[in-house]
Amino acid sequence: MNLENRNPDAPLKAFFSFWWGLAAFIGFGVLGLLAFTAAGGASDKAYERAAAERQKKIDVAREGQAAEFAKIAPDLDASVAFVAAATEGKTEKPVPGTPAHAAMMEAQMAAAAAAEKTNADEKPAAEGEKKEEGTATAAAGAKEEPKDEAPKEEEALKIVLEPIPNVMKFKDTALEVPAGKPVELTFKNIDVLMHNILVLKPGTRDKVGALADAMLADPQGMAKGYIPQSEDIITHTKLLMSGQSETIKFTLEAGEYPFICTFPGHWRIMQGTITAK
Repeated sequence: MNLENRNPDAPLKAFFSFWWGLAAFIGFGVLGLLAFTAAGGASDKAYERAAAERQKKIDVAREGQAAEFAKIAPDLDASVAFVAAATEGKTEKPVPGTPAHAAMMEAQMAAAAAAEKTNADEKPAAEGEKKEEGTATAAAGAKEEPKDEAPKEEEALKIVLEPIPNVMKFKDTALEVPAGKPVELTFKNIDVLMHNILVLKPGTRDKVGALADAMLADPQGMAKGYIPQSEDIITHTKLLMSGQSETIKFTLEAGEYPFICTFPGHWRIMQGTITAK
């Protein structure tokens, strides 16, 4: 490198170039601030104007949401009305577990007690008549013919059903039973969660499931075992805690009968079918 050819003014030019650049940068910044202030950007009015514009955009968004909700509101109202009507509807036959069914059972028990009392009053007279008839028959040397024995009850098909622990599903989801024959189904809850089982009429699973979902808004839903009032329920167990079991008896005609657990959130995956044939 030839030091004799170096420009002696180069350091001075670099010094002045740096300060000129810095001065230009500051100058442009000052001019921008002055222009922003002159346009009213730093005033309270500018902030108020910007806030008003933001509020206008929020109002437009809310109006759009209200319009979208108005489109689906009739469907929501119809759904609520359907659930309310189905929940409050009365059935011709009282459903087990409801107040109407309990009242019917009390009336039947009272009628049975009255009939038993009547039979007790008539029994001494009937026994006296039988005694006289027996004496006359014995004197005549006649023998009574043996009476036909009452037909024995048909033995029921016994089924045991359990849930899969920690999975929220039934172990058996497809059961087969003979049509027109008695069935005894024992449901053993071996899970840590609470479960029940409802046997339903064919094709009514989703309908009864929707009624069960609606019971989440019922303060007495837990006390009712989350079992909705519906004539589509053939029979059911109570809501069983872990380790409990219950046996239900029923007879089905030929067809496919769904069964579900109606504890909140269970019925959509905890379900199966009983096929009677």
